Amino acid sequence: KAKVFSQLGVETVDDLLEYFPRGWSFAPEAVKIDQIAPGVDVTVVGLVESVDFQAYRKVPMFEVMLADDTDICRAVWFHGRYLQNTINVGQMIAISGKATIYKHNLQFTNPRFVVLGDEDAEPEEQFSGGTYPATAKLSSNQIKKIVRPILEEVDGLVEEFFDKKFLKDSILINRKDAFKWIHLPPDEEALAKAKRRLKYEELFLMQLGLALRRYKREYLASAVSIVCN
Repeated sequence: KAKVFSQLGVETVDDLLEYFPRGWSFAPEAVKIDQIAPGVDVTVVGLVESVDFQAYRKVPMFEVMLADDTDICRAVWFHGRYLQNTINVGQMIAISGKATIYKHNLQFTNPRFVVLGDEDAEPEEQFSGGTYPATAKLSSNQIKKIVRPILEEVDGLVEEFFDKKFLKDSILINRKDAFKWIHLPPDEEALAKAKRRLKYEELFLMQLGLALRRYKREYLASAVSIVCN
């Protein structure tokens, strides 16, 4: 993947931290199946009890029956043949979307989903975060999986160059939190704070660079010799 990242201008960890998403999503709250309210966005985690690809339908459909310790619900994906080798009986999956009532049962139609492993993040985090500029060889989800472990090491990677008083007076968050929240914001308020800090920083450094250039030109540049004939 390093070669593909290089084509995107990402060659160091710093470059990767500064490879910001272009859009963000926030997962709805995780609930138990018996707490689902039809028409409300939720995240549900459950055990896949059965799967069925119904190719005979006019619009082929992949069906999953999902259960937790409170109840069972149905999830369907139209044209879902591609899921036959992805979602299997016995797996734990998380789905996110709005449920409806279909034949007296709860049903999710074309929900977002993720197959969960033992070491995966919380279900809400699976559906939250940034959407990255991607390529055919490197998807946004792949970039997200590579970035997230690095965010856990931000404290040792990112240095602050504003003092605490300046941050307080300017109502700015610290630089470490800004990098964490621009990639994986816990909510829209945190995302707004991260954007404000990083935009302020960019403009500050730009102005500082221009000021240094002017200073060098006015006080440090060598005078041009005048040749008299």
